[in-house]
Amino acid sequence: MNDYVEFENGEIILIKDFNKVFPMTMVRTNSLRVEVCEFIVDKYYQLLPNSLEWKILINLLSLRSNKVEIITALILMSRTKKIKVISTDFINKEFNQFFDYDIDIVSKSFKHSYIDKSQFMNAVIKFFINRLFRVLKKKRTSSNPSIVRAWTEHDIGLHKEKFYSSYIYIYPFGINLKRSFNFIKKCFKENNDVSLMGVPYSFNRLIKIFLNKNKDLSLLEYEIDAMKRHADDFCNFKTVYTSDEFLPAVPALYHELTKKNMSIINIAHGMGMLNPYNIYTKFKVVNELQKKFYEKFDQSIKYSIYREDYIKETYTDKKLETILVFIHQNYYAYDWLYEEKLLQNVLTIFNEITVLKVCIKLHPNSTKKEKENIFFNFQNLEEIEKFDCKKFNYIFFTLHSSAYYDFREIGPFIFIEDDLFKPTDYFSNIQTIHIDNLNSLINNKIK
Repeated sequence: MNDYVEFENGEIILIKDFNKVFPMTMVRTNSLRVEVCEFIVDKYYQLLPNSLEWKILINLLSLRSNKVEIITALILMSRTKKIKVISTDFINKEFNQFFDYDIDIVSKSFKHSYIDKSQFMNAVIKFFINRLFRVLKKKRTSSNPSIVRAWTEHDIGLHKEKFYSSYIYIYPFGINLKRSFNFIKKCFKENNDVSLMGVPYSFNRLIKIFLNKNKDLSLLEYEIDAMKRHADDFCNFKTVYTSDEFLPAVPALYHELTKKNMSIINIAHGMGMLNPYNIYTKFKVVNELQKKFYEKFDQSIKYSIYREDYIKETYTDKKLETILVFIHQNYYAYDWLYEEKLLQNVLTIFNEITVLKVCIKLHPNSTKKEKENIFFNFQNLEEIEKFDCKKFNYIFFTLHSSAYYDFREIGPFIFIEDDLFKPTDYFSNIQTIHIDNLNSLINNKIK
């Protein structure tokens, strides 16, 4: 049997099932994953350390490599549960330096190809959808000095007054086409200075990905080349407002723009610790934990915090009905199966509550099938979209949703954890409850 982990107690887990036994969201907050990426790049790709290519490949591996996530998860789990054997083709004995004790690492056919295979097909899709958006882009007639890069309505809230006073480039958002279409329609209706925009990916470089033996480096070249050429679409702008630290190769774009003395102001897309290496003039992060993560890799950027964590005593009117609200997240879409199972267990607990009204606020990227499954399996739950504090008290529960910052003013927030999943890796100064104690807490709230 290949591709497995054997623990000292004899338990065996297949590598492909490791996301079922360890929360990969905890990997995303840990700078250890970047250390793993740096080790891999230095050892097997031999790029010039600290060069633009070196940094972007680390970004790519950090965000687009399931293998890196598994390696990091194995290291983290080994600290609480002793591992005896690791057998797989992407870890060899040289990785033993990351563990606190020697592990029997079996690698019969070691392969140092780490970027997910799905990214090579995504490169094809990105070529065509970005080409379409470029064909449909408007000729710019405005002399507006500032530009907002946008993907969804989420960008309106992030950039606020800058959104409507700047020129807007709308990029493809493939995760949710309906959401993307509604956003495009809204922008063209409300703003004259708006255009569709795509990244100019090269067809020749796309073909090379599938012809070359080293596909990882070919994909790296494909992404960097497109971002560098995209800089031509920003002529005469002085300030770029964006939220794009989820795009591994975007530093190549800003490397070109900052050479022209453009200001790049990025607002953190959400709670994630994403690209370790960025090129921004200013970076507005969500909280102190995010700031500490990004500062490890670049202290030349001017960081500021725009949403700090705190516990707010929320007033409740005892005369009003109380509604329990669970903030949903679509973990399944990212193949985070440990978190998805935890979420399902939480929903089971809420579904059994009959004394109080229990609602669920669905993630905006939830698919129709996801919604149908939730309400079929948990029929006591009701969907909620709007909140009326004059009629109801609300108590919010979540695993680690950034919606905490949107709704904490209208009701207390309780984060749910277990032995491995810790929301405190994302937020500080929050109230948490272990899932084993959730029932008793809810019963106390009912009383």
